[in-house]
Amino acid sequence: MVWVPGGKFDMGDSIGQKAFFAAIIGGFNQTRGALLGGVLISRFEHTPLELASFALLFMAASLSRALSTPALVAQSEPRHLPPARRVSPVEFLRRIRGAPEGRVVAALLVFMLAVQVSSPFVTPYMLRGLAMDKDQFTISVVTLFAAKSLALPLVGRLAGTWGARRLLMAGAVVVAAASGLWIVSTAPTWIYAMQLVSGAGW
Repeated sequence: MVWVPGGKFDMGDSIGQKAFFAAIIGGFNQTRGALLGGVLISRFEHTPLELASFALLFMAASLSRALSTPALVAQSEPRHLPPARRVSPVEFLRRIRGAPEGRVVAALLVFMLAVQVSSPFVTPYMLRGLAMDKDQFTISVVTLFAAKSLALPLVGRLAGTWGARRLLMAGAVVVAAASGLWIVSTAPTWIYAMQLVSGAGW
């Protein structure tokens, strides 16, 4: 799924389709990894094998990275790309200033800045503030990733009909609203529901 000038998502070519299906597969792999990791840590917590379980997870992560490297190296640009030229950062900023593309870039930067600032506090809040056990925490994380993966086919269809602007605005509103609704209740089931909504918004 690629965004092209004019605020449209192009799903018709092979590049867009491959990127879209890769995102779905990647989401399911994230879900599987979070689930397996959470179960492993939870089962061996406060046992002589607790440290070994963490070591096993890091070894699995390192192996996954190593196996993915040849796949990344094998990637190449399409053969029939339109003519392009390099632009300097100054020229890039000058060209997008005041343009629709500039507003999209600014919105994404602000959104991701807020996410990066707040995300380090989420895990401590769940484990300490809400006193979740490892199983509840794992369910919460897996719910987020699973909802994101399952929602992608619908998002792909909406992208073609709504366009980039409406889709990005809808996603931002959904994520912000679901995050704010955490104050309604601290019950795990409510948190799971908000994670489900947030994952669909992402």
